[in-house]
Order: sequence, then C-alpha cells, then structure tokens
Amino acid sequence: MIERFNLLDKQYSSDISRLENISEVGTLFIALPDDNCPLCGATPSDEKEHDICDGDIDKLVESATAEKIKLLKLKNELTSTLKNLTLDADVLYKNQQRRTAKLEALKSKASTLNDVINKSRHDYKDIIELKDFIVKSLRLYEQQFSFEERISKIASTNNSVTSVVNCESAIPEDSLYKLSITIKDILNEWKFIMPENIYFDITDNDFVFDGKQRGSNGKGFRALTHAACSLGLMKYQEKYESLPHLGFVLLDSPLLAYEKPDNTDDDLSKTDINVNFFNHLLKWKNRQIIVIENKKSIPIEFSEGAQITKFTGINSGKYDFFPINNR
Repeated sequence: MIERFNLLDKQYSSDISRLENISEVGTLFIALPDDNCPLCGATPSDEKEHDICDGDIDKLVESATAEKIKLLKLKNELTSTLKNLTLDADVLYKNQQRRTAKLEALKSKASTLNDVINKSRHDYKDIIELKDFIVKSLRLYEQQFSFEERISKIASTNNSVTSVVNCESAIPEDSLYKLSITIKDILNEWKFIMPENIYFDITDNDFVFDGKQRGSNGKGFRALTHAACSLGLMKYQEKYESLPHLGFVLLDSPLLAYEKPDNTDDDLSKTDINVNFFNHLLKWKNRQIIVIENKKSIPIEFSEGAQITKFTGINSGKYDFFPINNR
C-alpha cells in the first residue's frame, strides 16, 4: 500500500508541475501584444475566425491555479497519510521481530520439554517393568513360603503324613490324571490359557495349572477354570467311569473376566473366548448346562434365542430368577 501511495505522490507532483507550467505559460500569453490571438493566430479584424477559438487564457490560468491548489491539498494529505503508515509499518515490523524472537524461544523451550517428556516416558517404562518384576517376585515368594509352610506341617506329625497317604489312596492317581486331561481338553477348545500341564493337588484339594495354584490367580481366571472343572467332571463321569451324575451343571458367572477383572492379566474383554465357550456348550447333546451370566459377558450371537431368558430387574419383563410376587 505504501508503494502505491508513493506512486500516487509522484503523480500528484507531476500534475502540480504541469499545472504550474500551464499557469506560467498563460501569464506569458496574456503579456503578449494584442495584435494576433496567441492560440488561433487571428488578427483583430478577423472577428469571425476568432469567435470559433475556445482560448480564454485568463480562465485557463485560473482553472490551472485552482486545480493546482486542489492537488497541493491532496498531496499534503497523502504525505501525512504516508508518514502515519510508515510509522505504523515500523511499529508492526518491530512487533514482528519481537514476536519472532519470542516464538523461537518458545520453540526452543518446547524442544527442551519434549526431551524431558521422552526421558520421563522412558523412566516410567523402567519403573513399570521394575514394578512387574517386584510383583512377580513377591508372588513367587508367597508361593515359596506357602510351600515351605505346608512341608513343615506335613513333616511335623505322623498324623499329617497318614492323612495325606489316606487321601492319596482315596482318589486313584489314574482317575485324577484322566480328569485333568479332560479339563485340559475343554480349556484348549475354549482357547483359554492353553495349559501344558494340569494336575490335582491333593493337599489343597484344587487344580494346579502349569505349576501355579488356581486360587492364586484373579477371580476371572478362577471363575472360568471352575466352570471347566465342573464340566470336566461331568464329562469324565460319562466318558470313563459311567458313574452316576445329576445330568446338569449350573454355572454362575463363568465369564466374570469380561465384567469385573481383577487386573489386566485377568481381563478377557478383547478376546473371543466367550464365543468359544458358548460354541463348545452347543456340542453337549445329552447333558443340560445352565449358565447365569451378565449381559456384558455374552456375545451378540448368543444374546437372543428360545433357550435364553433375560432378567430385567425392573417391573417389566421377567424381574429375576424368582417371581416378583414372592419377593
């Protein structure tokens, strides 16, 4: 804009100079003798020719002078405007320089903070890894302490040893082995933990999965393995011994790991184990399995059907397992 105003100022100066020349020449024309017209050259006797001449020197000089005064006023206003614009431009330039310097300082500070953040992330990762190591070490220490305590109790009295011997003789090892294999097959079909080794601990009267007590895991793990043990017992009695069985199993929240896991290791919400679980139950033809489960743990494909009953917990639909008028 300043460049355009400078061009306009030059144009004003050029026009003022031209008008000054016109005024000066007009004044000289007026001073010439009156013999001949300075514009058309007509003599005083040639009035007709002079009448068609448009030259009025006095009026021309007067118009040029008036236009010059007008342009001088405009030029003065333009000069004042250019001065103000120049001052504003200097202020804006200084502000730009100051803000540019401030921006560079902020960029440098951001780069420094980014380095600090990256280091903090790395330190945080190391701390988490150390925490996991400590938790696992404490868990192993607790297991070791528990084993040592059991060994001490067993060795303290002959009665304890006799009790263990009687327990071992009460449950044949072959039966426990077959039952463990049956449970392992069920877990493999669900694609859950896929254990390599399962055995029944006669001391704790519970199963051990790959050397780890079932009860030392999260409640989601315990719920699902408890369901596998219940189904495995029913399958074992049918397959191996033809032993009597009620013919049905009631499973209460076996997929608890989808609803309320104890920790991230216990969380199954991003797996399809629940789908595998229900697909496996569909294969049982001569046994009845009743599952009471939370809505969040049930896959979409198993949320509707003739064999599915929804408990609403409100006064519409089926309130819960017992009729509402008995509450």
